[in-house]
Amino acid sequence: MNAGTFIYVGGGRIQCSTALPGGYAPNAIPFTGGNVCVAVGVAPRSFNAGLAYGPSGRLCIDTTGAPVGGFVAGLAVTASGALACDAAAPIAGYVRGLPVTAEGRLAIGTPIAAAKGLTDLDDDENPDTLLLDTPGGGPDVTIDVDSINIDEDGDGVADTVIPR
Repeated sequence: MNAGTFIYVGGGRIQCSTALPGGYAPNAIPFTGGNVCVAVGVAPRSFNAGLAYGPSGRLCIDTTGAPVGGFVAGLAVTASGALACDAAAPIAGYVRGLPVTAEGRLAIGTPIAAAKGLTDLDDDENPDTLLLDTPGGGPDVTIDVDSINIDEDGDGVADTVIPR
């Protein structure tokens, strides 16, 4: 990862989206609409240059404050390998031009939820079909070939996955 391929918002934070990647920038960074594509709270399926990726090719990130388990190329990662990120703590410095907090977490903007009907809430590479879109940010219900997915808080990530 390097600073030249990112969009910065909110005082210099990296802009992210939970949408599926539309393409890849240098160093295999997934992008769509100018935003870095991230999978919040998804277990890594593969790694490229030490960075964790989910099944749909999005970067795996942690925003829960899980302990930093190490560093990959100067970037903080959790024990699972997800990039340790923070959408609220102040920017304390820069690693390779990327904004980081005092704990070394990547300083990001709050990830933009994927557009309805263009998402994969359970990150299994099976595009979801929207069944219920609740105004005001959730809950939303989608279905794909192997599950029914419920996004209870409208963040673009399945909080409940029901196999079918």
